[in-house]
Amino acid sequence: MDKQALRERQLDLAQQVRIPQSPRQDLKLKPGDWVFTTDVQYKEDIGAVAVDVLRWPDESLGTVVKTYAVTVPYAPGFFAFREGPLLVNALEDIAREFNRYPKVIITDGHGTNHPRQFGLACWLGVTTGYPAIGLAKDTLLPYDGALPPEQGAALPITLNEKIVGYALRTREQVKPVFVSAGHKVSQFTALHMVQQLIGKYRNIEPMRRADQAARKAVRK
Repeated sequence: MDKQALRERQLDLAQQVRIPQSPRQDLKLKPGDWVFTTDVQYKEDIGAVAVDVLRWPDESLGTVVKTYAVTVPYAPGFFAFREGPLLVNALEDIAREFNRYPKVIITDGHGTNHPRQFGLACWLGVTTGYPAIGLAKDTLLPYDGALPPEQGAALPITLNEKIVGYALRTREQVKPVFVSAGHKVSQFTALHMVQQLIGKYRNIEPMRRADQAARKAVRK
């Protein structure tokens, strides 16, 4: 794997990311819109892709699981090139089999909260054209300040004086998760959407369902 070539590819694709700066350009969800939340689990050279399907704001319609061969090795900082093609395959299969297309995708990974502002959610959004949001359990960038302990509290993450994501407390006194816009959605809207999906656990409910379904698939 040529990491320098991948780094240059990331920087090139990052120029295509669109993070709206005005409300007129921002993503606007309506009741009944389709929200897909994705998670991938691996076993040897197989990736199980789980796509949780939600009718906004709270109607869960189930989780679709697809398995695919993994052809790209894992490399820190270049996760999108490994997992992104699997997600695209799953989205194409769901479109073909169920005629369902997302208004927005929340994926288990980063958006602009990335050293080169091009995480998995950015790659997925640029590649598919769908608005995309990254949601991760760890951050790739440091943040300053003390995150309040209560559920729903958020603290911005900045890079070069620009907000590139948020640390978000989803359970009181529990480690935060990290939200960042990926493509065609503002940082504020990405945060607000994820806040509305908080449940009883650290992971938001759609991501938790996708995670459980993908883990079950690889166990089989």
